[in-house]
Amino acid sequence: MLGFLAHAAAIVGDAGHAQAIYALLASAEARTVRVGPLAGWWGPVDHHLGALSRVLGRRDRAIGHLEEALAVEERFDARPWMARTQLELAALER
Repeated sequence: MLGFLAHAAAIVGDAGHAQAIYALLASAEARTVRVGPLAGWWGPVDHHLGALSRVLGRRDRAIGHLEEALAVEERFDARPWMARTQLELAALER
C-alpha cells in the first residue's frame, strides 16, 4: 500500500503527504514492494524513496535512492521498472 501511496504522491507532486509516506517507507525492512502475496512486484523501495525525495526537493538524496533502485532493477533485468526510475532521474535535471 505504501508503494502505491508513494507513487501517487510523486506523480502529483504532493509534498504535504510525501514526508509522512517517506518516513513510513524508509522505516520498512523490505527492500522491494510486493503487491499482495503472489500478485506482483512494484519495484525497489529505493525507487519510491527517490521519487518522494525529488518531490521534497532533496536532490542528492533522490539521486542516491534512484541509483540504488537502478542497481536492483538491473540485477532483476526489470527493464520497465528501470525506465520508470530513469524517468525519475531525468525529472531531477529540469
